[in-house]
Amino acid sequence: TKAGLQLADGQFDDFGFSVRMILCFMCGACISGAMNPKSEAYQLGPSYGPTFLIGSLFLVLACIFSIVDNTHEELFYFAAAANGIQNGMSSMYSGNLIRSTHLTGTSTDIGLILGQMIRGNFANAWKCFILVSLATSFWLGGLISYFATREFESYSLIFNAVLFFAIGCGCILYLSIHNKISIWQAITGNWKWDAMLNAMQSNKGYGMDQEFLLGLFDRMDADGSGEIDEDELFEALKETGLAGVTMKHVKFMMKAADDNGDGVISRDEWTALVKRMNCK
Repeated sequence: TKAGLQLADGQFDDFGFSVRMILCFMCGACISGAMNPKSEAYQLGPSYGPTFLIGSLFLVLACIFSIVDNTHEELFYFAAAANGIQNGMSSMYSGNLIRSTHLTGTSTDIGLILGQMIRGNFANAWKCFILVSLATSFWLGGLISYFATREFESYSLIFNAVLFFAIGCGCILYLSIHNKISIWQAITGNWKWDAMLNAMQSNKGYGMDQEFLLGLFDRMDADGSGEIDEDELFEALKETGLAGVTMKHVKFMMKAADDNGDGVISRDEWTALVKRMNCK
């Protein structure tokens, strides 16, 4: 809206700045999508942490430009890109329920849900609670930023950068613990069990889909026990024609999937492994 008004009023320099800000915001969202191409709602993907770390870096750069000269346009561009990353990540994780950088959609949704509730439809009442909490947090953040900017001026962006960094590190640590992988693997998304399953799919001429992988459990469960042990998994991998598979690879997959540590993979554990893999 502001860019349109600037263009209509002949403020071409201001219009150009507004357009560049919009493009930087879109660039941040693009980075979120590129690093998480197969995201699923309410499921932490392998690149969530590194994406937030990039956002933290952008905010640090914005802070540096602000300290050197707070009239630098670059500080606004990096801050806008970081906001695009934040909004993109929250949108992906929440299935487009949460927008964390503006309130237009949030306020519209609150009004719609309240109208439905007046007419007796309470199906989305839980969403209303989330959206009101989000709006309250948004206003609280604005209040805090006012006093932080007055007190710390250009250095106030560091608080945002630290928050982004903490979220990114938290995501990486969670993935490392939950998937039983190293910190480096959680950062890079380089998980051996995922690469092996991809290779299995390719050799059999199937696409990467969850249905095939779930059906693969029955093929590997040769004795019909409802569980897969190391030998069954090893034989199944060899039957796919997967080159270079060793018992070491099998042990790695067992470790990744065996949540209760009983030495076998149950159907539920295999399903959880497949869902984790399909997030990549």
